[in-house]
Amino acid sequence: MITFEKSHKTDTNVTQNCHKNDTTSSIPKAQKPWYVQPSPEQVHYVQLMDRLRFQWLGGGGVLGQWLRAQFGSLRADWAMACYDIGALPDERTVFPYVSREGFTTDGKVMRYKADGHRCREGGANVTWLHAMEGQTPCVPLCLFGEELLKGAPYAPVGLVESEKTAIVAALWDDRCLWLATGGKGNFRAQTLCVLSGRTVLLYPDADALGDWMAEAHRLGPELGINFQLPAAYIRRIGTPEARNAKWDLADLIVS
Repeated sequence: MITFEKSHKTDTNVTQNCHKNDTTSSIPKAQKPWYVQPSPEQVHYVQLMDRLRFQWLGGGGVLGQWLRAQFGSLRADWAMACYDIGALPDERTVFPYVSREGFTTDGKVMRYKADGHRCREGGANVTWLHAMEGQTPCVPLCLFGEELLKGAPYAPVGLVESEKTAIVAALWDDRCLWLATGGKGNFRAQTLCVLSGRTVLLYPDADALGDWMAEAHRLGPELGINFQLPAAYIRRIGTPEARNAKWDLADLIVS
């Protein structure tokens, strides 16, 4: 089990200003988010994603079975319910991407093995709900777990890359809201702007440590985010062994 200290001290000055202007009426028309005046195509798309999200809700598939074995059924089911984790009939896991406003922007569908790791052999192990329905995404992809922000406007955020890691981290330490980018390419201003005014603890995968540090240094002042990298975590994943194995926070928690 992971041994480094869980430290979530927040900057009072930062958190007091969180959501100070969290109203779309204060945003210039040219910068208003898509949902203020959605097109008919966007309305149809979100309604379809919502329907699919609830159609496959519950269970978690093979990953859900692994989580229950690791953390117990009660705790694992609680965590999966927090993120509305679902499963297809073939036991693939569905990770819905729901925005802070409650719009389902998409859902990632992944196949897992009994040991909790992703299936990488063969094909069709990672897909999206929009692709399964022959749709073209017409709304921006949000952070995984973003819907949790609205219920805890002053809570610190732990940010990881994979959806599974966010769930495992939530079971490890519930003092943070655990969100995931879903991929290295989603660590960008358009996606991270919802974290403005918050303290965000970064837990990148070992092979993405340098990239996340550079982007956090650049985007933190621009977006008003207090990015922090826990030193104990950096020491654990900053080794050649960790980089070669592509360790992440979940690997350390369950090891």
